[in-house]
Amino acid sequence: MKATYTRRCISEFLPGTGVFYFWGIVFLLVTVIVTTTIPLWIRKGVATLAAVSEGGHLDSNGRGELMVAAIVVIALGVALALFRTWSRILIFIPGRRVEERIRQRCFEAIATAPPGELTAFHTGDLISRGTSDTTSTRVLLSMGILHSINTVLVLCFSLYHMLSLNWKLTLICFLTAPFIQMAVRFTSKRMMMMNRKVAALLGHLSESARETIGAHTLISIYPVFSQMMARFSRSNDTFLVSSEKLVRIRASMSAAIQCLSAFAQLLLLWVGGRFVLSPDGGMRIEDFVAMGMYLTLLQEPLTATGFLITLYQRGEASLERLYAIIDISDANRLKEANKPYQDESSLRPVAHDSDVIISIRNLIYQYDTTPAHNGNGKPFSLTIPSLELRKGRSYGVFGKVGSGKTTLVSILTGNIPVQRGSCFYRGIDYCDIPTDLLLARFSITPQESRHFAKTIRDNIEQVLFNEDHPLIVDSAVGGTSLETALKVSQLESDIGLFPDGWESLLGEHGINLSGGQKQRLAILRALVKPHEILVLDDIISSVDHDTESRILHHLYDSREADDCVIFISHRISALMPCDEILILEHGTIAARGTHAELIQCHAGYRRTHQHQVIEQQLVEAENGN
Repeated sequence: MKATYTRRCISEFLPGTGVFYFWGIVFLLVTVIVTTTIPLWIRKGVATLAAVSEGGHLDSNGRGELMVAAIVVIALGVALALFRTWSRILIFIPGRRVEERIRQRCFEAIATAPPGELTAFHTGDLISRGTSDTTSTRVLLSMGILHSINTVLVLCFSLYHMLSLNWKLTLICFLTAPFIQMAVRFTSKRMMMMNRKVAALLGHLSESARETIGAHTLISIYPVFSQMMARFSRSNDTFLVSSEKLVRIRASMSAAIQCLSAFAQLLLLWVGGRFVLSPDGGMRIEDFVAMGMYLTLLQEPLTATGFLITLYQRGEASLERLYAIIDISDANRLKEANKPYQDESSLRPVAHDSDVIISIRNLIYQYDTTPAHNGNGKPFSLTIPSLELRKGRSYGVFGKVGSGKTTLVSILTGNIPVQRGSCFYRGIDYCDIPTDLLLARFSITPQESRHFAKTIRDNIEQVLFNEDHPLIVDSAVGGTSLETALKVSQLESDIGLFPDGWESLLGEHGINLSGGQKQRLAILRALVKPHEILVLDDIISSVDHDTESRILHHLYDSREADDCVIFISHRISALMPCDEILILEHGTIAARGTHAELIQCHAGYRRTHQHQVIEQQLVEAENGN
């Protein structure tokens, strides 16, 4: 077993904890010295008793020697308890600190990983890596180090004393050592494979539990309880079977080691007894007792070998899973750090002061692996020969599902990296600007409105007082005033309906809000955030027609003069006031122009508009009745 990740973890996370390990090992050394000294004093007491003839009595000197031996053993026992306790406290502290550092690093890696990089990991699996795997790492660096050093020290000191007592009997008792090594090597590889499998299955089980709990509303609405429980039961049973198999392998190895250790005791009784009873006096009774005590001391570390192997293998497997996440983040961080423009001060002097904010030239992007197809059986790709987004103008994006609207927005915001020479921000290539710095130019309202489980005020203030946000810190651009944003989002009257107003808790994902309120709070948050480009992705899908009309009216009426707005919607009524509308079909811009121009030149756009007008008239007629 190559402890590649363990060595890496030690070099990265242990620095700064050496003082705890140093004193912990010192106390552990004293503990082992005290432990292996006790049999010597017991040997001395046995020798004193052995010197008394049968039916005789201890004289005053003998009683004094026996009393001294007893007092020393008691004192050594008290010292053993103190030093053993402090050795564990000191050695366990670094493990706790490393656990905290790794968990923090793993969370940062998950939170800052580029979009799409973690699609292969389920949420439950990520939770398992950040909890169970970090705990295994802590146990590795505390219990693992403690018992490893303790085993080596006990073995060395006990072996030294046993050799000094009777080297022949010591070698005979250690005849079982090669068989113990064979048993360990035979089972360690199988245990490593099972540790990896069990760690992965725990991640799947966590994801199954998360998905089941998260879908409790659907379970209550649809009759799928038995199916969901069956899925969870299958995951649970698979994890149980694999865990039991791992326990059986570990138990068989421990049992083999215990049997071989017991056989060493048998050799001691058989051969050592003959030495004691031999006429030539090859071994004294006190030496035999001491040998038995040292061999008993060795049983614990030898028996713990199976536990240590499992512990190291589990820790290595857990670190392998953790570094799979950390390496993705580190690679992205290194890539971002090598880009020329790292902050506002370096970006502003180079950025062109022109009306064109973003320009695209000969953009071709295709997903590496995707189930999406563009209608002709080929993998989906986005092709944009030329596109310019100017300040002070509004752009509508219209298209069917799968036409490439979301992909285009992800590319514009820098969330999807593209080839050099295809996307530019004020004349600077996207490849030269860190993603966070580029994304700070945008304020986005996504299709799925998500909110923090805090108060309404907290959800707004997080985008106004964010120290990590360069545009907010430097006040390079402005956002919409709160008063105007409330008017545009049509949320002011709703806030007054909540019992605590701005201090009302939203709950997980804003569960205390209706679908329309979630969407309008997302609009409010996007408007007040400082930005150059405002991206509104289907923001009126959950509101009624009257609210939609008011939102659109105030949005276009109160728009800042320099704002560039990108409005994505399948409702043509929302796109009509835009300065230019882009129609996406199969990953390319099929047509572009104003609403009036597209009505004349694009049959699909005209037909969709007619259908939506008729549909709206029918709805208004029903409401009127």
